[in-house]
Amino acid sequence: MKFFVLAIVFVVGLILGRFSKESFPLIEKPQESLQKVATQSEDIAYAKPATKQVTEEGSVTQESSMDPRYVRTDSKINNTKIESLFGKILGAMKEGKTQEQNTLFREMESLNPNHEKVFQVKVMFLQNDGDYAGAYAVLKECVSIVPESLYCIQRLANIRSSPLEDKITYAEKCLQLSVNDPLCLVDLATSYNQQGEYEKAKSLLERALELPKQNGGFDRGYVLYLYGATLEFLQLTSEAASAFAEACKLHLKAACEKAEDSQRRKSAAF
Repeated sequence: MKFFVLAIVFVVGLILGRFSKESFPLIEKPQESLQKVATQSEDIAYAKPATKQVTEEGSVTQESSMDPRYVRTDSKINNTKIESLFGKILGAMKEGKTQEQNTLFREMESLNPNHEKVFQVKVMFLQNDGDYAGAYAVLKECVSIVPESLYCIQRLANIRSSPLEDKITYAEKCLQLSVNDPLCLVDLATSYNQQGEYEKAKSLLERALELPKQNGGFDRGYVLYLYGATLEFLQLTSEAASAFAEACKLHLKAACEKAEDSQRRKSAAF
């Protein structure tokens, strides 16, 4: 009987132990759940800087979408400084202040040695010293580094040290970059005249003369004189005389002499 009672107690103990073992995880699960929530909270806490970073990146994106006219860059600041220094160098050159020119140029070159204005100053210095071959070399270096430099291309189209082939090549390139550029129209016409291609030169000079009279960059009297000379090459003497007469009105002495000569020959023919 005692054995039977002990057996019952043992069985009841097993049953209670089983149920209690299945019940206790209900307490453990919330702990696991709480731990998970805590971990998520920590993740969120750690995620805040990322969120802030995203916000910062967003603000950068927003800033980059601003009107570019109001976005300041070192490049723009340097360009402004270089332009200012260039103007000061021109003033120093006019006044013959050699030391000041050197100081200003060193400062300009330190900002950007490959800036178009830096090459321009080099060319001016060399030309002033009569070193046209050196100026030509600088211009060639310029277009190799700054291929779209209108100044360097224009100068290669007319500097005396450029071979005729270069003058034609760069004058044509100039017109590709700046359609109806008066300087390059005249430079190319001059080179074509030297090459004996008078019809091409005539067409280019007519384009130049059709530009508004206030268009800067060339002496209209000189263009008319060159046009008259081109017409003479083509044996269009009457038209040439008219061109010389018009250039004479603009006080070009050489054109007046040609106009008078044309008038004398015309009178002699009668």
